[in-house]
Amino acid sequence: MSGEQELLYSEARKLNLGSRSDHVISLLGVCLDPNFAIVMPYMENGSLAGLLRDVDVPWALRWRMAHEISLGMTFLHCQNPQILHCDLKAENVLLDGDFHVKISDFGLSKWKAESRVVTKTSPEGSTITHAPPEFHSNINLVPNTKFDVYSFGVLLWEIVTRRQPYALAANSALISMAVTMGQRPDLTLIPTDREDVTSVSELMQTCWSQNPEDRPTFDDCADRLRHVKDRFSREEIRQAIITVEKMKTAASKK
Repeated sequence: MSGEQELLYSEARKLNLGSRSDHVISLLGVCLDPNFAIVMPYMENGSLAGLLRDVDVPWALRWRMAHEISLGMTFLHCQNPQILHCDLKAENVLLDGDFHVKISDFGLSKWKAESRVVTKTSPEGSTITHAPPEFHSNINLVPNTKFDVYSFGVLLWEIVTRRQPYALAANSALISMAVTMGQRPDLTLIPTDREDVTSVSELMQTCWSQNPEDRPTFDDCADRLRHVKDRFSREEIRQAIITVEKMKTAASKK
């Protein structure tokens, strides 16, 4: 077994934890020969990124998904030793048949970087748009839980706006410089006429604070998002799912 294969196998073993959390993807198997592959359950509704791109998801369902992401990340950070994601973004959040969240690709950033299978990322395998300012300014930085919390702030922005962060930036170097100087995804795209959106926007901005010590824990995030989610009844969430399914069907016929 090559060093690269050993690294993949070691990192993939972390995915076994997924069977212990409702919101973390589980591992079915690992294939090392002839090609590297990780076998995971099929997620009927693809990624959160794809859903946000194709469908104007009702707020009730957006908040349930945001809350479930925070629960999944709380689970990973509470392991001993802690498991850091280091590449948390909408593409790495998968959705099952009922639009429940399954966080994927956690623990694999080191393998992805060394095997060079990822594009538009930093050398460490983390996506530039979701990396915190301390990462851009210190090449020797060892990531910690606050790294993931910052990424979650950007992910919340994705959920609210249905946009890609820094889409107009010419290159990753400009993003790194801007983030280090305190710039963040465009807040003018955030609706200002909804109390629930305002609550999430406040959390989002706390998550991407310039000072890592000012960022909350995922347990804090889960508590605040639970209050937002609970403004909607189960029936409202059920109707939101029905609406999304209809919109997905209509979009597929175009």
